[in-house]
Amino acid sequence: MSDELFVRASELAVDQQVGLTFHMSPSTSDTIAYRDRTGLAPLAHLHSLGALGPHIKIAHGVHLDDNEVQIVLENGAAVIACPWAYLRLGQGTTQSFRHLDLWQAGGGLALGCDSENAGDMVDGIRTAALFAGLAKDTTMDPTVFRAHDALELLTIRGAEALGAAATIGSIEVGKQADLAVHDRTQLEWVPRSDDPVLQLVWGSDGRSVRDVYVAGQPVVSDGELTALNVANLAADAQAAGRSLRERAGLPTE
Repeated sequence: MSDELFVRASELAVDQQVGLTFHMSPSTSDTIAYRDRTGLAPLAHLHSLGALGPHIKIAHGVHLDDNEVQIVLENGAAVIACPWAYLRLGQGTTQSFRHLDLWQAGGGLALGCDSENAGDMVDGIRTAALFAGLAKDTTMDPTVFRAHDALELLTIRGAEALGAAATIGSIEVGKQADLAVHDRTQLEWVPRSDDPVLQLVWGSDGRSVRDVYVAGQPVVSDGELTALNVANLAADAQAAGRSLRERAGLPTE
């Protein structure tokens, strides 16, 4: 992207009162390229262009330096962390876990699963547990980030970072009714803990979800999708994968 495109896209987002995501520094290649081209780290360069602000959401931001973390804080921007993708692709999140620094400083932070070709299983609970585990392990402090912190980051804190806390992120009158109901009779919930959040984050995942409501409308009922035919989707995906391999000249079986 050219500098002009960064600036004009940012200006357009402000004018239209929408958010804008920049993918930045999941690996060290962005930092190297920006320093070679501009003499500045990526977010320092965007800050110098005036392209940052509360409307900007930085996808990834794994390899931020101290100054860039401060720039995110000062601009009211937010970072979206997708930790499974960084482990899957070996991008060094255990070597540079700046997401925890940002969270501890009160900065905007949300959790994401990335696309399935990078983050594999799209499961928010697994993502929240991994983030909590990385926070504990990189600091060697098991108290630094709790299960309750992980759930908040997955819900209300994430909604705040995305600028959407007025409508989603918590169960409140006037907000959109987005609900996931877990079946606590499943084996991962036995025996039941006195702290269901602890058990949710560390002992379960999306497999125990029984019902899901989006804006009050059921989209999963008793473990089954209500609006989509899974068998047809699976057949379509299988056919698309075979077609892609054929066009790439790869074996189809």
